[in-house]
Amino acid sequence: MQNTTEKYQDAIKSYDRKFIIKAVFCQPIAGAAPDETGQRPVQEVAVLTGADHLVSMTLEETSAADDRISMGSFCSAKLTVELIDAPKDIDYDHVMIKAYSGLLTDGDYEYVPLGVFYVTEASTKNDYRNLTLTAYDGACLLEEPSTIDEGYPMSIEDLVSKIAASKGIGLHPDNVYKEYLLPEFREGYTERQMLGFAAGLMGCNVRFDRLGRLQFYWYQEPAMEVVIDRQNQYLHEFIPSTASPVTVTSLICSDGERTYTRGKGTSGLELAFENPYMTETIIESIWQERVADMDTAETIETLQVSYSGELDTNHALTGTYNQSLAAFRCTDLSKVHPGTLMEMTYELEQTAYTRNIMVEDVDEEKSQFTFTLEETEEGQDEELSLPEDLTASFAIKKQWLVTVGDLASIEKNDLLRVSGQGTVVVSMIDREAGELYLTDTSAEPIYGMAGGTEMTLTKEKVSDYRIHYLPGELKWRGNPALESGDIVMAEKADGSRAHFYIMAQSLKLSGGLSSQLAAKGENETSANFSSAGDGPTDKKLTRVYTSLQETILKATSRITGQSGGYVVINENDRGPAEILIMDTDDIRTAKKVWRWNQGGLGYSSNGYNGPYGTAVTQDGEIVGSYIQAESIAGSKLKIDSQVIEKIVAGINAGEQKINSASLDIDSEDISEAIKMQVSQSGGTNKICNSVGAYGLQGWIPAGDIERLNGEEQKINLISGRAFSLPAGAALESDAVAAPIRLTASVSYTLSAVIKHNDCYGSLQLISGSGNILAQIDAGGSGGSWQKYETAFAVTESDIAGDFTIRLRSENGSFVIGDLLLNEGSQTTWSACPGEVDSATMTMSQFGITIRQENAKTKTVIDSAGTRVINIENEETDQAEDVAAQYTKDGVEAKSLIAREQVAAGRVRMISFSDKQMAAWIINSDSEVDL
Repeated sequence: MQNTTEKYQDAIKSYDRKFIIKAVFCQPIAGAAPDETGQRPVQEVAVLTGADHLVSMTLEETSAADDRISMGSFCSAKLTVELIDAPKDIDYDHVMIKAYSGLLTDGDYEYVPLGVFYVTEASTKNDYRNLTLTAYDGACLLEEPSTIDEGYPMSIEDLVSKIAASKGIGLHPDNVYKEYLLPEFREGYTERQMLGFAAGLMGCNVRFDRLGRLQFYWYQEPAMEVVIDRQNQYLHEFIPSTASPVTVTSLICSDGERTYTRGKGTSGLELAFENPYMTETIIESIWQERVADMDTAETIETLQVSYSGELDTNHALTGTYNQSLAAFRCTDLSKVHPGTLMEMTYELEQTAYTRNIMVEDVDEEKSQFTFTLEETEEGQDEELSLPEDLTASFAIKKQWLVTVGDLASIEKNDLLRVSGQGTVVVSMIDREAGELYLTDTSAEPIYGMAGGTEMTLTKEKVSDYRIHYLPGELKWRGNPALESGDIVMAEKADGSRAHFYIMAQSLKLSGGLSSQLAAKGENETSANFSSAGDGPTDKKLTRVYTSLQETILKATSRITGQSGGYVVINENDRGPAEILIMDTDDIRTAKKVWRWNQGGLGYSSNGYNGPYGTAVTQDGEIVGSYIQAESIAGSKLKIDSQVIEKIVAGINAGEQKINSASLDIDSEDISEAIKMQVSQSGGTNKICNSVGAYGLQGWIPAGDIERLNGEEQKINLISGRAFSLPAGAALESDAVAAPIRLTASVSYTLSAVIKHNDCYGSLQLISGSGNILAQIDAGGSGGSWQKYETAFAVTESDIAGDFTIRLRSENGSFVIGDLLLNEGSQTTWSACPGEVDSATMTMSQFGITIRQENAKTKTVIDSAGTRVINIENEETDQAEDVAAQYTKDGVEAKSLIAREQVAAGRVRMISFSDKQMAAWIINSDSEVDL
């Protein structure tokens, strides 16, 4: 977490906090020597803020490379900057950006750094008025292959220093390096991956800090506890992804050939990663420092074991060799297990041979086993060519015999600590003989040493683990001083609190601030290894971050990064029948199964017999709970009616939205239905007639207020409408005609889009007691439009009276549109529920207005009656020239034409023809001039 003053810490919690964003554009100084941190000096090109050209900045940080907690990852950050009327004298393709968030404290802004970024893409729209910059932190400088191939063995500190010096990168002063030596240079890795490997050996991650320095870090709590209570959460948007907190209980690392394991993942999460330099000593150090509190571990059993290597004469076997399967068939395999050592004797061409073998796999149904030869003294496997149906005899070799201790508490796959020698795994137990089959953590058997070799083994129970948190997503008001890697306390719906590891953070800053945090984790353990190369930065830095691409990347990681798995070709009487990919090598025990045969391809998480919830069948059907694609084309799209009802209900409640760069529905009625539903929904805007679509109804004006809905408003505003207040004018919501209803203990966001029109004004939300709950002061010059937003919460004392929205112009013409008071954090304008504002019809609690496209009149139906109005001013819709109206007092019109009959009180006229007519004067005193 960034260091801030006490004033900042108080102001960030305020409901009327005010932010400003700042971007310092820099270029390196050619030929300048690096400073004391190793960074190359830069010169400022321009400083832009939210008061001039900056519209918004969005920061995306991450500290996890996959969908769970990770280690040894290079975690990068991305910055998106929106500008309006950007200065043309800046070479945006060749600059770096130092980004800052400023918070107003006692009249001055206190700035928090957001990072140093390098622009990789610039795009424009609206005739170059709007500029969007996409930038990444220094990780984008480290995508070249590592060429530091001399000086090995090399310390971690030397490797980091050499890479940093070659790129002009500064190092964080608090970096502490482990005294490990990298034995040799490994080709094929980038500089970023090498730094990730260095981090993994030290049990941490690596990133660029907010000042652009290379930092090795691990999750930690800030010096001052940070609590994100429900009052600061948008819509109480802490959504846990698990019912209870998760705990990391196992550590797994693969070096590409061996797998190093600590702990058990059956009751918790695995922390799995790849590192080609990993060793048993290093994994043990990481286990104790980061994962398990071994000081509190309980010793359950201590065993003294001795390696035997003697033959068990009581269990002799005879087998016949099957050359095609490279296996022996035996009648009794009850004492034979994977890892069993045996002495094999056979005769070939009248010559007797003896070989030491180790059993690889046992098939009890077929009474056969496969094997490998014991390595010779030279360390090379002997080649063995045996004929079909060769008969051999086998004598089992005893392995580790327990001389002291009890096997009652020892189970298969237990990890036993060896005094001074690391950890071994119990691969099999023969309790009757008091014998253990031991392997190291990469499943390599421990055998072949001199008889009588002894070890002391202890089984320990770890009760305290260091990493435990509640996974989920949290939307809240935000604090730019928080960083990914921080540990905070998050309040749940029931009022309890849980540790929240910030593994991803998104900050959106414009006139206000909103934030979304994520703590990743799954209940189900899976040995998917993350590597130092994983992360949001890669060679193609101009890629667009969309939900589809994230899905593709995740799927690719699942497929290409899966460690282990068993491929089995299942046969029937006619030969190979199907291909199986399973999580075990036995159909009977496998749970996760991919099955591919003539009927199709399917996946089951419940074993070989299914059900197969994900499938592609030979009939052309795709079965799955979720389909994501760049486009789906077809003659018919069938959606369950209940799903449609939920979508409509979600839109009506403002809880769902259609968000896509391209939505193309080739069905006019469906498309129009969706458009109408969206236009009718109105989200959760609490302000009636928020942009003047219905005149000034629901507002109390003070001054000559103008309503604008011209081309400029349609380009820059979602609603296409705005209020214009001259200097000194004010506009206040009518608490009687258009009441604003808010709820206590709920968070809201007040937002608007304001034109920088050489003027200044304010937008306020005032409680019944006169307290200002939210205020936006805005304005500027240049003619640009900028969105402003501020978040706040309502207390019990605030709801005692009526809420009021007040707009005021200080000087000039204060133009404000897309006015929104929303429950939660969304700032995309929508109409108040029940309001419709389209090109042909507007509808609200004040009435209905209907106007055909390009017509010169409109029909208004409201509490006063029905009237037809001539529209004289297309730009403002201000003038009302009533052509005809019907009220409680009758009908008024410029002319009346009756083709049949008109009845009006006491005068009656009938139709006429041939220039003849008749009139009856009902009252003799009345006269009619015909």
